[in-house]
Amino acid sequence: MFNKTAGYSCGFFSKIKFIIMLNNVGIWLILQISKTWRITTQGNIPQPPAIIAFWHGYMLPVWKYFSDKNPSALISQSKDGEILAAILEK
Repeated sequence: MFNKTAGYSCGFFSKIKFIIMLNNVGIWLILQISKTWRITTQGNIPQPPAIIAFWHGYMLPVWKYFSDKNPSALISQSKDGEILAAILEK
C-alpha cells in the first residue's frame, strides 16, 4: 500500500510500533516495581470523598496507595500527563 516512491516510509510505522511497545514495557515495569514497595503513612488518611495533594516526586507511590479506593485524577494535557494517564488506566 505504501511505498517509498510515494513519499511514505515503512520505517515510520515501525518507529510508531516501537514507541508503543516501549511505552507498554515501561508501564509494565513500573507496575512490577510498585509491587515491591512498602508504603507507610503518617497522620490521618482522609475518607472519601477527599482531595489529596502531593509533590510530583511522590506521585507513583501515592497513586499506588490509593489505587484500591477508586481515585480520580486531574492530569495536564502534556507529554508527562499522557504517560501518567496511561499508567493510571492500567
